[in-house]
Amino acid sequence: MKVVIAGSTGLVGSALVRQSIASDSISHVYALSRKPLPEAVAKSPKVSVILHDDYSSYPDELLDQLAGVEGCFWWDFYLSPLRYILYKHGCDRE
Repeated sequence: MKVVIAGSTGLVGSALVRQSIASDSISHVYALSRKPLPEAVAKSPKVSVILHDDYSSYPDELLDQLAGVEGCFWWDFYLSPLRYILYKHGCDRE
């Protein structure tokens, strides 16, 4: 499963990234963050770091990078399908 983890440098988000790297069920992590991740985490072949400053706006280029994502860990620890996240932010994409 490919997942997005928003806030991936915070206390909970960074733990989610590390656990996702260790999980056989997670094939890839898109770490959405305002600042760079620690080098040891960012170098994992399972991790793509996406630096993004404005969590109220999601340009097409960013959404294109997330194509094929099946799950999302968001700020409030809510696991939801990507379709819900895209819908929530006004992006009507499949």
